[in-house]
Amino acid sequence: MKYLLLSLLLLPLFSSAQDIQRVQIPGTDSVIVINVKEIREEAEKVAEEARKMAAEHQEQQMEVFIKAFAEDFEPESVITIEELFPEGMPDAPDIDVEVIQECIQQAQEQLELQQEEIQLAIEIAHRNKIHYEKNFFYSYRVDYEGDIALNEDENDIIKISEGGKFVVEKRTFGNLRKLVIQPSSNGDLIYKYYEGNKLMPFKPDGENWLKDVLPEVIKTNAIAAEDRINRQMKKGGVSSTLKYISSLDSDVAKVAFYRILLNHKKIKNSDIVSITDNVVKNISSSSSLEKYFKSTFATYYNKKLLSSYFNGISKISSSSSKEQCLIYVVSRKEFQNNLSKEDMKEWVDCYISITSSFSKRKVFANTLGNGIFQFYPADLERMMQSISSSFDKRNSIEEAFKAKYVNRWSDEQVVRLIEQTSSISSSFDHSQTMEAIAEEWDNLSLAAQMAFLESCSHISSSFDLRKALAFYGKANIEDKAVKKAYYEAVKNISSDFDMKSTLSNSIHNPGFNEFDVPYFLEASQGISSSFDKKNALMDIAPYIQLSNAPQYFDEVKKISSSFDKKSVLMKIVDQDNFTYEFLPTYLSASTTISSSFDKAGTIKKVAPFVIASKNEEIKNEYVKAAKTISSSTERNAVLGALYE
Repeated sequence: MKYLLLSLLLLPLFSSAQDIQRVQIPGTDSVIVINVKEIREEAEKVAEEARKMAAEHQEQQMEVFIKAFAEDFEPESVITIEELFPEGMPDAPDIDVEVIQECIQQAQEQLELQQEEIQLAIEIAHRNKIHYEKNFFYSYRVDYEGDIALNEDENDIIKISEGGKFVVEKRTFGNLRKLVIQPSSNGDLIYKYYEGNKLMPFKPDGENWLKDVLPEVIKTNAIAAEDRINRQMKKGGVSSTLKYISSLDSDVAKVAFYRILLNHKKIKNSDIVSITDNVVKNISSSSSLEKYFKSTFATYYNKKLLSSYFNGISKISSSSSKEQCLIYVVSRKEFQNNLSKEDMKEWVDCYISITSSFSKRKVFANTLGNGIFQFYPADLERMMQSISSSFDKRNSIEEAFKAKYVNRWSDEQVVRLIEQTSSISSSFDHSQTMEAIAEEWDNLSLAAQMAFLESCSHISSSFDLRKALAFYGKANIEDKAVKKAYYEAVKNISSDFDMKSTLSNSIHNPGFNEFDVPYFLEASQGISSSFDKKNALMDIAPYIQLSNAPQYFDEVKKISSSFDKKSVLMKIVDQDNFTYEFLPTYLSASTTISSSFDKAGTIKKVAPFVIASKNEEIKNEYVKAAKTISSSTERNAVLGALYE
C-alpha cells in the first residue's frame, strides 16, 4: 500500500517512454501534456540522495504505476510487476523526504495547471451561449447548447447532442423569422420554423432561410468550435487554422477558437508564439483580449512561454484591460512562488506599456499586496519613471514604504525608489512622499538617507520643502555626512520664514551638537529678513562656542534692524558659555548697530565682563566701540559703566 500511495503522488514525476507525455481526455481532443524531461531533472537531484540502485528501481516502479493508472487512456504497452521485478519488490530507498515532497508539489502544480486550461477549453464547447447582434437593417439572436456538429462544408447542422438545442431568430424591418432545432430521442433532428409567431413548414422556406442565415451565424459564433478546428488542422495545420479563425467576424468567437487551439494536441511551443501574435493582430476588442489572456495564463506558464504571453498583453490598447491582466497574473500562486527574475523583467516591460498612470498605480499596489518584490533595481526604477502623474507616482512610492513592506526591499531597491521621488513634478506630492518615507527613517541605510536628502533639495516650494525636512527635529541623526546633506537641502528654501522655521526645528534633533552649528549658520545666510534671522540666531545662541563665535557674529552683523541686532547680542551674553573671550567679536558686531540707544545698551551689557577680564586690550576695544555712539549722553553712559 505504501508503494501505491507514493506512486500516485509521484505520478507526474517519472516516465521513460519519451520526453513529452500526452494523455488524451476521453470524449475530447484535449490532452494533458507532461514534460517528462524537465521533471526528470528534478527527480535526478533527489536520486543523488538515494542509493543508486534503489533510485533506479524506484523510477522503474513509478513507470509501472503510471502505465497502470493511465490504462484508460490506452497506453502503448504495460509491463507487469512480475516482469519488472523477477526477484521481488526492492526495499524502500533511503531518500530525503523534504526534497521528494517539494518535487511532488511542483509536478502536481504543473499537471493541475494543464488540466485547468483543458477544462476551460472543454467548457466553451458545452455551455449554453446566447449571441445578439443588431444594426440599422436587422437584428438576430442565436441560442445554442450542447455538442453541435456541422457538415464538411459548414453550411448545415447534422447533429445535436441529447438535451442540446440550436435557436436562431432574425428580425428584418419588423419581420421576424425563427428556427428551433432539437434532437429527437433517436438522434434525428426536429425543425420548428416560425414566421412571426406562426409555426410554418420547415421545407422549403425554412430550409432555404437556414441556408441563408447559417453562414452568418457560423462566422460570428463558436458553434462546433472543436470540430471546426480539427477540420482545419487536418486540412493545413496551424497556419490554415489561424487563417480560418482570422476570417471570423466576432472577437468573442475568435477568443473561443484561439483558446481551444492553444490546447490542441498537435500544438507545439513555436506554434503558441504564432497563435499569440495572431490573437493580438486579429482581435480588436481590448475586453476580448483581456478575457483571452486571463483564461490562458496557466498554459503559457506551464509551457514556459511567459515572454510571449506578456508581449501579447502589452499589445492591448486599453490600459484598464492591461491592468486587469497583470493584476490577475500577480494573484496566481504559481507566479508568486516560482517567479524568476527574467519573468519579472518581462512582466515589467508589459507594465511599462500601460499608458494610464492610475492603472499602473493599481497594478503596483496589487503586486506588493501579493508579496512580489523580486524586481531588479533597474526595473523598479523603470517602473517608477514610467508613471507620469505626480499623484500616482507619489501613491505608488508611498505604498512601497508602508511599514508592512519596507523591510521586504533590498537596500539598492530602496535607494532607487527614493531617487525616483526627484522626478515628482508637484512640490506638494513630492513633499507628501518624502514625509511618508521619513516615517521609516530609522530603517533606511546611510545611502538611502543621503538619497532622501538629495531628493528633498529638488522640491521647489519653500513651504513643501520645510514640511519634507520637518522629520529632522525628531530623528536622532549623528552621522556627519547626513547632517551636512540636510543643511545643503535647507539652503534651497527661499522663504525667510520657512528657512527660520526649518533651522529652529533642527535644534530639537536629539543628535544636534557643535558639529551642526557651522552648517546652521551657513544656511542662515539665506535669511534676508531681520526678524527671521534674529529668531534663528537667538535659537542657536546656547550652542555657540568660542570656535564658531566669529561666524555667528558675522551673521549678526547682517541684521539690518538695530532692535533685532541688539536682541541677538544681548541673548548671547545671557548664555552660560559666554566669557570675556567672546568680547572682541561681540564688540565688533555691536558697532554695526545704527541706533545710538540700541548700540549703547548692547555695549554697556558687557561692561562687567570687560572689568572682570582685567585685560587692557579688551578694555581698549570696549572704549573704541563706545566712541562710535553718536549720542554723547549714551556714549558717556557706556564709558561710565567701566568705573561703576
